[in-house]
Amino acid sequence: MTEEKATLEKPKIDELKFLFGLFSKTVKTVMLYPPDNPLPKEFKKNFSEKFCAFLSASGSLALTVKPGEFWCENEKVFVESTREESIATRMHTDGIREVTFGAETTPEEVLTFLETFRELAEAHEKATGESGPHADDLVSRLWEKEFRHVRFAVVAAPFMQTLDTKPFEIKKEESGKIEYSEITLEEPGKKELGEQEKKDERQSFQPQVQAIMESLGDPQNLEKEELEGILERLSKEGNFDPFEMELFILRETLFLETERPAFDETAVLLEKLFEEQLKNGNFSTCSRILTVASEVGYLVGEEHPQRRERLRTLAARAGDRARVALLVKAVNANPEASVADFKTYLSFMGRPAFANMVSMLGDLESFAFRRAVCEALETKGSEVLDIVGNAVFDKRWFVVRNVTSVLGKIGGERALDYLKKPLAHPDNRVKKEALSALARIGTPKAYLLLAEALKDGDEKIRIMALSLLARCTTKELLTPLAAGMEAKDFSKKSDLEKKAWFEAAARVGQEEAVLPLVGKIKRFSLFGRKALQAERLLAVEALGFCGNAAASFLSNLAGSGNKEIAHRAQHTLARCGYVTKEQK
Repeated sequence: MTEEKATLEKPKIDELKFLFGLFSKTVKTVMLYPPDNPLPKEFKKNFSEKFCAFLSASGSLALTVKPGEFWCENEKVFVESTREESIATRMHTDGIREVTFGAETTPEEVLTFLETFRELAEAHEKATGESGPHADDLVSRLWEKEFRHVRFAVVAAPFMQTLDTKPFEIKKEESGKIEYSEITLEEPGKKELGEQEKKDERQSFQPQVQAIMESLGDPQNLEKEELEGILERLSKEGNFDPFEMELFILRETLFLETERPAFDETAVLLEKLFEEQLKNGNFSTCSRILTVASEVGYLVGEEHPQRRERLRTLAARAGDRARVALLVKAVNANPEASVADFKTYLSFMGRPAFANMVSMLGDLESFAFRRAVCEALETKGSEVLDIVGNAVFDKRWFVVRNVTSVLGKIGGERALDYLKKPLAHPDNRVKKEALSALARIGTPKAYLLLAEALKDGDEKIRIMALSLLARCTTKELLTPLAAGMEAKDFSKKSDLEKKAWFEAAARVGQEEAVLPLVGKIKRFSLFGRKALQAERLLAVEALGFCGNAAASFLSNLAGSGNKEIAHRAQHTLARCGYVTKEQK
């Protein structure tokens, strides 16, 4: 035992936990599928080879069997997730308390051990009153196998213990064969039971029921740790995910399948599972399927490049027109679905899917999901700028607006030709998005294109364009700004728009904007003096954005005989950090 403890350090315990997780899935697969099905064959072969390799490297292994659990050297190496399919519980119920696998255990013995569970399942399904008392007994079936390197420690079934105070012992021979005997107590004068009475009596002594009673005992006497263990097992049962099991089986089969036709059949099953989940709007599980396809394709790709391409086809089809239509339908039917899971799904889509992704912008009813599509396009769209850009010709204004936003984030100057269309769009919401996109690109060419909006017929669009142009220091922009200030209809513009013109010109032109603004201040007219005075005051205020070059002009204006002009100039100087002579 000392030698065995030395070998079973934490890495070995972790490996055992993995192996018995695989053991559980293998047994369930064996019990679920007929013996001629290739899936359980592959699972059994995989587990037996891995387990025997572990035994060969680590030496013999003694497992303690508890209800729903396997233990090794005081370490829990496996916990069953469901009571109905609990292998450890079944072994414990039938009296098995310990299983020892020798270092020389062969894959054939492991396969035989696994096959026993399938035989047991078949016998249980066919069991009738004539099947005999041990038709569904695991111990008797294992005894018949005559293992050479596998030994079992078995106790009597609980109902047998009630007949005698002396423990019912099962002895192990050196060969590993299990010996057992039955105790029959005849009661004098007891009449022979009928068939129905025999059946009722058998059911009253079901080992499964007795095992539960043996395991749990009196609920009032349970320790805190025992209660916590029961609750933990119940919780795991409630959280059992059949999809996870099905996906695991398909993944392992793809890894283990040696024949190409069988591999393709499994890939088809994976695709069908994917489509089923997609129809139900389970975007998270769809992403997990795509992850499995990607992972398996990567791992087998070097040795089997054709298989890798087969799995890539699955991922590519996730973004084809038919599946995108299913995706949109599922989202529209359930707008409360997880946007995060939806975004993860979109992250698997490649270049061929981008045209369909763009079309989703017109079909999705929820803004949150359209925003998710835009973010996906922003992540990869620079690679397919032509596909994204051509969507600006869509007739639906919200599609054009969304695409315009994406172009502003991914396109750079390559997107400028596409942005001309939304900049002249009849819907102001699209125009505003185009202005923001151009400002986000932020190159001189982008700002020069943005200046085209100064000719727009809507004041709000012009003011927004002016506020965005004010961020730019490209001196070429002063020309269209100055031309706009000298236009014949400039005096008819609102004070709000005039202020935006003057400030944009000052910030863009700096010292070069001083003279045009001073010209506005010195302008004289016999008509519209009130409006002209308001315009002068706005120009004085704008001089403060021209830098040091405007300081002398503002100082002179601070001493002007026009009190309003003088006061506004003093206020502007103070705002800019200058102090006039009068203030000194």
